[in-house]
Amino acid sequence: MASWEELDNFYKAFSEFEEEVDIYCQQLIDILYQIITHLSSKDREYIRKVVSTLQVNKRDFKRQRDEVALDPTENNREELHRLEIHLVTIINDLRDHEVIRKFREKLQEQNRPSNNRIGISPTADTAITGVSTISLPTNKPQQDITPTRSRDEIIDTAFRIVDKILPPDATPMERLQEVERLVSRTIARPVEEKSVPPRANENRANYMH
Repeated sequence: MASWEELDNFYKAFSEFEEEVDIYCQQLIDILYQIITHLSSKDREYIRKVVSTLQVNKRDFKRQRDEVALDPTENNREELHRLEIHLVTIINDLRDHEVIRKFREKLQEQNRPSNNRIGISPTADTAITGVSTISLPTNKPQQDITPTRSRDEIIDTAFRIVDKILPPDATPMERLQEVERLVSRTIARPVEEKSVPPRANENRANYMH
C-alpha cells in the first residue's frame, strides 16, 4: 500500500526540482492512484479531481514545451513558465491538504507499536477506518489474518486489468471508477486459499485479453 513515507520521499525529491515538472507530476499521479482506494468516498472525490487536474495541466505543459522547441519566442517561453508554476503550485498545495493530513494520521495510528499489545492485528481496513480489529487465536498462519498484502495485490491486478479492457482514450475518472468496481467486487468475495485453480487462471487469462 502506498504510504505517507512514499509521499514524503516524493516531496523531498521534488524540493530539489532537478527534472522536468511533468516527470514529478506523473510520479505523484501514480502514488495517488494507489492511495485513493484507502480513502473515504468524500476524500476519494477530491483526489479524483486532483488527478484529473494534474493530467490536464501536465498535457498542456508538455504541449507548450514542444511549442517552445519549435518556436522559442518570448511569449511561448513565458507561457511555458506560467504552466510550470501552476503545476508546482498544485503539487505543493496537495502536500498540506486535509485529505493527505488525515491519511497520514491514520497510517501513524496503524503503525503504533501499542496496536499489537493485546492481540490487536492491524488490517487493510485500518487504513480506511482508523480502527484495528481484535484477532482471536487460531491455528491459521499469521499472514492469513493480516490481509494487507493480499489487498495490495488485488489493487495492482485491478489496474493491470483496467489498462487492458479500457480504450486508450479513457479518462482518469473512468479508469479509477473501473478500478474501484473491480477491487470492491474482488474483496467482497471470501478467499479460501492463496493458490488459484488452473481453471481460474484460464478464465482470468480469457478475461484480460
